[in-house]
Amino acid sequence: MTDIYKEVLCQFIQAGRLTLQEVEDMKAHLESTSIERSRQTPTWVAAEAFCKQLNEGITANSYRPFKMNFTNVGAMEKLLRIDGVTESEVEAIIKWCLAHEFWSGVILSPAKFRKHFFTMQVRKVEDSYKEERNGAKPSTQTAVSPYPKPVSDEELYEQERKRRAESVPMPKDLLQYIDSVIKSGEADNRAQAVRKAIRKMREQTEVNDILEASHQIKIGVSHTGNLSKILKKRKLS
Repeated sequence: MTDIYKEVLCQFIQAGRLTLQEVEDMKAHLESTSIERSRQTPTWVAAEAFCKQLNEGITANSYRPFKMNFTNVGAMEKLLRIDGVTESEVEAIIKWCLAHEFWSGVILSPAKFRKHFFTMQVRKVEDSYKEERNGAKPSTQTAVSPYPKPVSDEELYEQERKRRAESVPMPKDLLQYIDSVIKSGEADNRAQAVRKAIRKMREQTEVNDILEASHQIKIGVSHTGNLSKILKKRKLS
């Protein structure tokens, strides 16, 4: 509300044309109708479905489910509407984190899911690369213990530190790249920026693999040449 409208409203109240109670009643009415309107949007309907899916997985992992209220569904809806994440991306990360030994103990509410979504999205891709480099077939799920232990913030930090130390190297300027993409206007939101960063990470990984393979080929050629020289010298002697 602009200042001029605030002044007009105050003048109506002072002149007795409106009472403060009437203003409060109208405010409450508008807020309630606003909530009802928001619950009829496609993003809200999708958010409710994803919250139910997340809650079912949390319950299956022996954790206490969160309440299906306006705040929790709203956090999931903001991920879709404001952060620009697609429904297929949300569904993929829900399945992945619920089956993950570490993240299943962290994501216990839609607010946590939204907070760590982009981190999990990058970790999922990173784990897939790690499995491919180790010669294993990429999997979408990781075995979960029957009764996983909830993870504290300290444990979360320590496990994340260890994971980074053991993980496949990622572009060092990944976060800076995401921010630069947003500032330059190349992406409308953080979700698009992360997708561009993941593509860059994939391209960089492929380039590194090609360079490593070519290096191994050169070493093999060099060793073959040396071996030929040794055999020739033996034949001459």
